[in-house]
Amino acid sequence: IEEIANAMVYLAENPEERRQMADAGYQRLLRKYKIEDMKKTKKFIRFLQENNISVSMDDFGSGYSSITLLKNLNYDIVKIDKALIDSLENNNKKDLIILRNIISMLKELEIDVVAEGVESKKQLDILRDCGCNIIQGYYYDKPIEEKEFVKRLENKKYEING
Repeated sequence: IEEIANAMVYLAENPEERRQMADAGYQRLLRKYKIEDMKKTKKFIRFLQENNISVSMDDFGSGYSSITLLKNLNYDIVKIDKALIDSLENNNKKDLIILRNIISMLKELEIDVVAEGVESKKQLDILRDCGCNIIQGYYYDKPIEEKEFVKRLENKKYEING
Protein backbone atom coordinates (compact mmCIF):
# COMPACT_ATOMS: atom_id res chain seq x y z
CA ILE A 1 0.00 0.00 0.00
CA GLU A 2 2.94 2.33 0.67
CA GLU A 3 4.04 1.87 -2.96
CA ILE A 4 0.55 2.84 -4.14
CA ALA A 5 0.55 5.93 -1.94
CA ASN A 6 3.98 6.93 -3.26
CA ALA A 7 2.77 6.46 -6.84
CA MET A 8 -0.27 8.66 -6.11
CA VAL A 9 1.93 11.44 -4.74
CA TYR A 10 4.33 11.14 -7.65
CA LEU A 11 1.54 11.35 -10.23
CA ALA A 12 -0.09 14.26 -8.43
CA GLU A 13 3.21 16.18 -8.41
CA ASN A 14 4.22 15.31 -11.99
CA PRO A 15 1.45 16.22 -14.43
CA GLU A 16 3.67 15.59 -17.49
CA GLU A 17 4.36 12.04 -16.33
CA ARG A 18 0.64 11.59 -15.71
CA ARG A 19 -0.10 12.73 -19.29
CA GLN A 20 2.52 10.37 -20.69
CA MET A 21 1.01 7.47 -18.77
CA ALA A 22 -2.45 8.37 -20.07
CA ASP A 23 -1.11 8.58 -23.61
CA ALA A 24 0.34 5.10 -23.24
CA GLY A 25 -3.22 3.76 -23.09
CA TYR A 26 -3.16 1.75 -19.90
CA GLN A 27 -0.86 0.83 -17.07
CA ARG A 28 -0.47 -2.52 -15.44
CA LEU A 29 -1.48 -2.28 -11.85
CA LEU A 30 -1.49 -4.50 -8.82
CA ARG A 31 0.50 -7.21 -10.60
CA LYS A 32 1.88 -9.69 -8.11
CA TYR A 33 0.67 -7.59 -5.19
CA LYS A 34 -1.69 -8.84 -2.56
CA ILE A 35 -4.40 -6.29 -2.03
CA GLU A 36 -4.72 -5.89 1.70
CA ASP A 37 -6.57 -2.59 1.90
CA MET A 38 -9.40 -2.65 -0.63
CA LYS A 39 -10.61 0.84 0.30
CA LYS A 40 -7.23 2.45 -0.48
CA THR A 41 -6.86 0.39 -3.64
CA LYS A 42 -10.29 1.51 -4.89
CA LYS A 43 -9.34 5.11 -4.14
CA PHE A 44 -6.08 4.77 -6.07
CA ILE A 45 -7.81 3.22 -9.08
CA ARG A 46 -10.39 6.00 -9.07
CA PHE A 47 -7.52 8.56 -8.94
CA LEU A 48 -5.85 6.98 -11.96
CA GLN A 49 -9.07 6.85 -13.96
CA GLU A 50 -9.91 10.46 -13.08
CA ASN A 51 -6.53 11.33 -14.61
CA ASN A 52 -7.29 9.44 -17.84
CA ILE A 53 -5.16 6.42 -16.98
CA SER A 54 -6.87 3.14 -17.75
CA VAL A 55 -6.44 0.31 -15.30
CA SER A 56 -5.97 -3.28 -16.38
CA MET A 57 -5.96 -6.66 -14.70
CA ASP A 58 -3.15 -8.70 -16.17
CA ASP A 59 -2.96 -12.49 -16.42
CA PHE A 60 -6.67 -13.06 -15.73
CA GLY A 61 -7.18 -16.71 -14.93
CA SER A 62 -3.95 -17.19 -12.99
CA GLY A 63 -2.07 -15.85 -9.98
CA TYR A 64 -3.62 -12.95 -8.06
CA SER A 65 -6.15 -12.02 -10.73
CA SER A 66 -9.52 -13.34 -9.67
CA ILE A 67 -13.27 -12.98 -9.91
CA THR A 68 -13.24 -11.35 -6.46
CA LEU A 69 -10.89 -8.59 -7.64
CA LEU A 70 -12.96 -8.18 -10.77
CA LYS A 71 -16.07 -7.82 -8.63
CA ASN A 72 -14.54 -5.39 -6.14
CA LEU A 73 -12.36 -3.17 -8.36
CA ASN A 74 -13.25 -1.05 -11.37
CA TYR A 75 -11.00 -2.25 -14.20
CA ASP A 76 -11.05 -0.81 -17.71
CA ILE A 77 -9.22 -3.72 -19.33
CA VAL A 78 -8.76 -7.40 -18.51
CA LYS A 79 -5.98 -9.35 -20.18
CA ILE A 80 -6.70 -13.08 -20.42
CA ASP A 81 -3.69 -15.16 -19.39
CA LYS A 82 -1.72 -16.98 -22.07
CA ALA A 83 -2.31 -20.31 -20.32
CA LEU A 84 -6.03 -20.08 -21.15
CA ILE A 85 -5.18 -19.20 -24.74
CA ASP A 86 -2.69 -22.08 -25.07
CA SER A 87 -5.36 -24.55 -23.95
CA LEU A 88 -7.36 -23.77 -27.12
CA GLU A 89 -4.92 -25.89 -29.14
CA ASN A 90 -6.22 -29.06 -27.41
CA ASN A 91 -9.78 -28.82 -28.77
CA ASN A 92 -11.06 -29.22 -25.22
CA LYS A 93 -14.77 -28.34 -25.06
CA LYS A 94 -14.52 -27.38 -21.37
CA ASP A 95 -11.70 -24.88 -22.05
CA LEU A 96 -13.67 -23.31 -24.88
CA ILE A 97 -16.81 -22.95 -22.75
CA ILE A 98 -14.82 -21.31 -19.94
CA LEU A 99 -13.09 -18.89 -22.31
CA ARG A 100 -16.29 -17.99 -24.17
CA ASN A 101 -18.06 -17.23 -20.90
CA ILE A 102 -15.16 -15.19 -19.49
CA ILE A 103 -15.18 -13.02 -22.62
CA SER A 104 -18.97 -12.72 -22.54
CA MET A 105 -18.97 -11.77 -18.85
CA LEU A 106 -16.28 -9.11 -19.33
CA LYS A 107 -18.06 -7.59 -22.30
CA GLU A 108 -21.33 -7.52 -20.36
CA LEU A 109 -19.45 -5.71 -17.56
CA GLU A 110 -18.27 -3.23 -20.24
CA ILE A 111 -14.62 -4.15 -19.72
CA ASP A 112 -12.28 -4.34 -22.71
CA VAL A 113 -10.86 -7.83 -23.20
CA VAL A 114 -7.32 -8.55 -24.43
CA ALA A 115 -6.14 -12.06 -25.28
CA GLU A 116 -2.46 -12.46 -24.38
CA GLY A 117 0.01 -14.76 -26.06
CA VAL A 118 -1.86 -15.66 -29.24
CA GLU A 119 0.51 -17.71 -31.40
CA SER A 120 -1.61 -19.45 -34.01
CA LYS A 121 -4.35 -18.78 -36.54
CA LYS A 122 -6.48 -21.40 -34.79
CA GLN A 123 -6.29 -19.48 -31.50
CA LEU A 124 -7.03 -16.21 -33.30
CA ASP A 125 -10.09 -17.65 -35.05
CA ILE A 126 -11.49 -19.15 -31.84
CA LEU A 127 -10.99 -15.88 -29.95
CA ARG A 128 -12.70 -13.90 -32.69
CA ASP A 129 -15.59 -16.38 -32.69
CA CYS A 130 -15.85 -15.87 -28.91
CA GLY A 131 -16.09 -12.10 -29.40
CA CYS A 132 -12.58 -11.08 -28.38
CA ASN A 133 -11.29 -8.45 -30.76
CA ILE A 134 -8.13 -7.23 -29.03
CA ILE A 135 -5.36 -9.73 -29.60
CA GLN A 136 -1.68 -9.62 -28.72
CA GLY A 137 0.98 -12.22 -29.28
CA TYR A 138 3.62 -13.73 -31.51
CA TYR A 139 0.99 -14.54 -34.12
CA TYR A 140 1.26 -10.91 -35.20
CA ASP A 141 4.88 -10.24 -34.30
CA LYS A 142 7.59 -10.79 -31.75
CA PRO A 143 8.53 -7.84 -29.51
CA ILE A 144 10.55 -5.25 -31.40
CA GLU A 145 12.62 -2.25 -30.42
CA GLU A 146 10.91 1.14 -30.40
CA LYS A 147 13.14 2.35 -33.25
CA GLU A 148 11.93 -0.49 -35.52
CA PHE A 149 8.31 0.12 -34.55
CA VAL A 150 8.56 3.84 -35.35
CA LYS A 151 10.19 2.98 -38.69
CA ARG A 152 7.30 0.69 -39.59
CA LEU A 153 4.77 3.36 -38.65
CA GLU A 154 6.58 5.99 -40.70
CA ASN A 155 6.64 3.67 -43.72
CA LYS A 156 2.95 2.89 -43.15
CA LYS A 157 3.80 -0.75 -43.63
CA TYR A 158 3.52 -3.41 -40.99
CA GLU A 159 3.62 -6.98 -42.18
CA ILE A 160 2.09 -9.63 -39.97
CA ASN A 161 4.34 -12.62 -39.29
CA GLY A 162 1.42 -15.03 -38.79
